[in-house]
Amino acid sequence: MSEPTSSSAAAGEAVTCKEKLLRTDVTDCFECKVTGSLGAFAIGAFVLYNAGKGRNADSKLMRVVLRSFAGGCFYISAARVLYLPPFDYLKEKGL
Repeated sequence: MSEPTSSSAAAGEAVTCKEKLLRTDVTDCFECKVTGSLGAFAIGAFVLYNAGKGRNADSKLMRVVLRSFAGGCFYISAARVLYLPPFDYLKEKGL
């Protein structure tokens, strides 16, 4: 048995990488949302916790860089939950 193919592939057309990136039929499952959000939050919390420890405690520049990175991780976590950019394309169009 062969696997089901997409409509464009069944018509004999080759699907390019750009077409795959421009898909609009992507659905967002709850499990993916929770896993992605908690993962980004955990990374941010770990980096923030370790920003002032060890060899990073003496360098103010390193602490600022690590805290900024942790802030970015926290933003990605919140953006995943609230459908902020860059995840706004996942929001259902009917709302």
